[in-house]
Amino acid sequence: MAGKRLLRDRRDPPTQRQKIEGSVASACAPSTLPAGATWRQEQKIEEVFIPPPETKTVPQSSLIPIAALPAWARVCFPNVTHLNALQSRVYAAAFLSGKSMLVSAPTGAGKTNVAVLSILQQVFEHRFLQIAPRGRGRPRVSHRSAGRSGVDGGDEPSCVVEEPVCFELASETNRSAAAQDLHAPSLSCARGIHGLEGSNTEDASSSSASPPAPASASVCSDGRFSPPSARLFKVVYIAPMKSLVVEVVDKLAAALGKVGLVVKEMTGDVSLSPHEMQSVHVIVTVPEKWDILTRNARNSNFGADDSEAEERNLMTSVKCIIIDEIHLLDDERGPVLESIVARVLRHVEETQVHTRLIGISATLPNWQDVAAFLRVEPSRAFFFGADTRPIPLEQTLVGALESDAQRRRQKVNDVCYAKVVEAVKNGHQALVFVHSRRETVATAEFLVQAAQAQGHLGLFVSQASSSYALLASQAHKSRCREVASLFSNGVAIHHAGLLRSDRLLAEKLFRTGAVRVLCCTATLAWGVNLPARTVIIKGTSVYDSKSGGFRDISVLDVLQIFGRAGRPQYDTRGSAVLITEGHERLMRYVGQLTHSLPVESKFLENLENALNAEVATGTVSSVDEAVDWLRYTFCFVRMCRNPRVYGADETILMDDPELCALRRKLIVDAAETLHKHRLIRFNSRTQRLDPTNLGRMACRYYVDYETASLFRQDVELGVDEDRVILRLLGLAKEFASLKVRDDEESELSNLRRSTICRVPIVGDFDAPEAKVQTLVQAALAQAPIKAFSLCADSNYVQANIGRLCRALFVTSLSQGDASSAEKILEWTKAVERGLWPTSHVLRHFCNPNCFDPDVQKRRQPYVPRANEHPGKQNRLVLREGMVSRLEKHQFALGRLRDLGASEIASLVASKADGQDVALAIRMVPDLELDVNPITAAILRVSIALRFTEEFLWSAWWHGNGELFHLWVADVDTQRLLHTEEVTMQKENIREAREVSFALPLHEPTSTQFQVLVISDRWVGVSFQHLFSVRHCLLPDKRQAHTELLDLHPLPRTALNNPEFEALYNFLYFNPIQTQTFHVCYHTNYNVLLGAPTGNGKTIVAELAMLRLFATSPKQKIVYIAPLKALAAERLEDWKARFEGKLKKRVAEFTADAEAENARDFWKADIFVCTPEKWDGLSRQWRERRFVQQIGLVVIDEIHLLGQDRGKC
Repeated sequence: MAGKRLLRDRRDPPTQRQKIEGSVASACAPSTLPAGATWRQEQKIEEVFIPPPETKTVPQSSLIPIAALPAWARVCFPNVTHLNALQSRVYAAAFLSGKSMLVSAPTGAGKTNVAVLSILQQVFEHRFLQIAPRGRGRPRVSHRSAGRSGVDGGDEPSCVVEEPVCFELASETNRSAAAQDLHAPSLSCARGIHGLEGSNTEDASSSSASPPAPASASVCSDGRFSPPSARLFKVVYIAPMKSLVVEVVDKLAAALGKVGLVVKEMTGDVSLSPHEMQSVHVIVTVPEKWDILTRNARNSNFGADDSEAEERNLMTSVKCIIIDEIHLLDDERGPVLESIVARVLRHVEETQVHTRLIGISATLPNWQDVAAFLRVEPSRAFFFGADTRPIPLEQTLVGALESDAQRRRQKVNDVCYAKVVEAVKNGHQALVFVHSRRETVATAEFLVQAAQAQGHLGLFVSQASSSYALLASQAHKSRCREVASLFSNGVAIHHAGLLRSDRLLAEKLFRTGAVRVLCCTATLAWGVNLPARTVIIKGTSVYDSKSGGFRDISVLDVLQIFGRAGRPQYDTRGSAVLITEGHERLMRYVGQLTHSLPVESKFLENLENALNAEVATGTVSSVDEAVDWLRYTFCFVRMCRNPRVYGADETILMDDPELCALRRKLIVDAAETLHKHRLIRFNSRTQRLDPTNLGRMACRYYVDYETASLFRQDVELGVDEDRVILRLLGLAKEFASLKVRDDEESELSNLRRSTICRVPIVGDFDAPEAKVQTLVQAALAQAPIKAFSLCADSNYVQANIGRLCRALFVTSLSQGDASSAEKILEWTKAVERGLWPTSHVLRHFCNPNCFDPDVQKRRQPYVPRANEHPGKQNRLVLREGMVSRLEKHQFALGRLRDLGASEIASLVASKADGQDVALAIRMVPDLELDVNPITAAILRVSIALRFTEEFLWSAWWHGNGELFHLWVADVDTQRLLHTEEVTMQKENIREAREVSFALPLHEPTSTQFQVLVISDRWVGVSFQHLFSVRHCLLPDKRQAHTELLDLHPLPRTALNNPEFEALYNFLYFNPIQTQTFHVCYHTNYNVLLGAPTGNGKTIVAELAMLRLFATSPKQKIVYIAPLKALAAERLEDWKARFEGKLKKRVAEFTADAEAENARDFWKADIFVCTPEKWDGLSRQWRERRFVQQIGLVVIDEIHLLGQDRGKC
């Protein structure tokens, strides 16, 4: 309740925004400029100069020495004697406490080391969290007390190391000596930090954190620190941009690697294998990637071979999440961050396992709101002003006053050039930020041309770098022509559309001084440290694809970009320049930079997708739960502070302080929208929210709900042509912003007219869908693209097209059309591998990187290693010309399998090539199918899958397993009757994989069925088998009813148990109950009961349950209901009767109860669940003691067996 009172009591003052606007308006007069600022106007230019604030000096005695840290932690701070002023101020909250914290400080203030301190605290707190041996050779996690962990925020028990993971434990004789290395840092070092004022209500000296206790079990006999097991302990560092991830990984790996922690990158460009996921301690990722993983974390099992929930559940293994640049809550990526934090907070409340949240920001005006969102105590929220920036930053704001638009743009260019020359004349480097990818090239070329015209080109070119020759060679090898041509003139470009290798090269060129000027977009502003004395923002108009027009860059983005000037490790001063158009814009930015506006939430813009994700993962199942879920978002915090921005009047807080009505309206509107698009089922009467297959697909593949609805509608109409598939992918909302630019029209037309586009383009050529169709085919044809913006858009399409293809394939599979699903699957594999769907299967061997999870690597040509011999099994590489020759002569894989090595050599005109082809043919997955339809009323099919004797397994090409899709379809209608996935493992390469299942037979019944087995990775690899069912017996059309005998109704005293008799308020059982009484209450036979509604079938099931209570009281009962509403009704009834009168515990099995550490849950006697939940649990029945204790299973509404849910 304290948190709720805080939200009500600290509402935004009604006049705050008016005050800000007033100060901006009054700033139009030069006399009202900020203190110390100067103003000048000349030659249609207006300039405001704001000097840096006076930096506060902190006495050396107030800084915490590195010696205050434990010996094992000091190695993470080499060449550092003291923490700086900011780090000393937050030291107690970061290193001596495990509670969540927030730090807002100017760029360059040393926030990265604060993150390192926080990670080290978590490492020390969970030092006992390791894998312990378990009975019969299976590992487990042993929970027992290990003493204080040295923090005041960890309430959960520590885990004791019983099996070494990275380092061996110290012996008993060495533990006393080792403990001395883990001595407690004295809090006296953190006291008396004067001269540094952070907006924190608690001084470091008053921290209640207790010092870390000695922990000899964490130090090896040789003095090395043993980190927690990576399988059970992880820290997640969420960076705002992919361009920042690489730098963060390098920094953290250099520091934390010295204590045995493994740091890895995980983004759209770089994925982690299951083995890598088990071995990594610190994951550096971006918001979208982590959102995807945590959406299905409950079902994630990253290769772990233990059934314990602590090892399977990714969210449970994450002990700390660090969110860098958290002020991005006000950005389009903000809704993703809100979803992540809300999911973590709810998980903590449900499991009572603490997860530390740390927010880091350079610009956070309303830091109190963000602290409330992260559940940070006021004493652990730190806000530092600009006077704490270690490098003084001067700001210059320039306005171009020309009335003519063309002359105004030229004036902006001239001012930019003048500021760049001013920087390079003084021997410094400059970053020029522009707002489009195309503008980076245009600005760079303008600077070069102006320098050539005015004789300043020598200022830009610097060959003083020792590695200049090597860097020049790399620059000229770039796939981007502009990178190579601009480098020789001392200028480089950088934006998200460049290949990863080109982005890294541009950063390296600038960092080493090989180029003096770097023109870039705002993606470089988020934390990448470069030696720039001067930072220039050229123009303030940014194109907003959502609104279809231009808007002014936000002041948060301006401050973030300004922070790139004057980095501590490179410079002693910084200069930031903003160039805008017009007097009003100039003065508005002056006012905003001196009177910062609060960070607002953009969560409502993405509410439908966020709600669908929670419903699909099972964390929200009703409107009430969704309304409560909104309470964990930053949007809720800001709605309470400033409701008018979110569509409510401020007076609403008087009557509804918690905004329950507003939250409910928002949820209901979003639910109705999702229900309309069929992503969820929304019952307005019961307020239930149930997921659909379409919603689960959108959640899994991170697809917008409008795109998912579009896929469903078109798939229902039929998707059986290549051009229809490509057009449908191009219509995805994810590609809606890919407008056709003027400079792209000619090249797009040439691509369409050439042989590159094998599939005709459908739709308006000026529309985004036509552009996407063209770029997809150009990528498959490996066609060179000249226009730079078109190359950037092609990269974007290739990064997303595979995910959307998978989503479309899953949608088509659910519709049950075999031909459409097979065609879409082939296109999916084709775009993932970079091949045409009709390519020869041997094309895979022309690029050994084609199976790499990294999209960028798949598209790059394979370069063999120096000691690697082409033609060997591990990385066999075939020449493209040789494969083209086989395609030209139409030698398909089937024909090639029938030829010998000598015959193949004659085809390719080379004996060596013939041997390579023969070897490659053996490595293409080749299966044999044995299909045995079993004669019965319900057709049951048994299929044996095995690799052929000739098949050769290669770890490089096949990994640890090959995934196949197994389908059974009606030959006449192509209707899918059964689908499942089968994985063929390397360990069982010579063993048959048995698969059996039942097929429903419907009238009219086809006599021919087709079994399809299709590879999930290899283009063009599929197998089929036809079988007939003429000999199968069809069920009699007549419905044979059981005769209802004329029996005297049994009295309830027939139960012969007073406790059982007290459950019912009637005297006699009805006729159906009487006739089934004996078989249910006195035998253990399986029973199938079909009777009209209202005939007391539930009581018949209860008779069997009562028999189990009487004969086997230690066994458990599972009741499976098809609908959550029916399960809830049965749960309420049985809790009242069985728990109240028989003391039998009844529990509902939901996603929330899957954690195996919820020991009390598994002590229940009766479990109520849905088919999907029981299906997931019973699949691991050999490893779950609970499942082996089941004595009775009651399946309600079993007639649903023939419907979609009957598969479970």
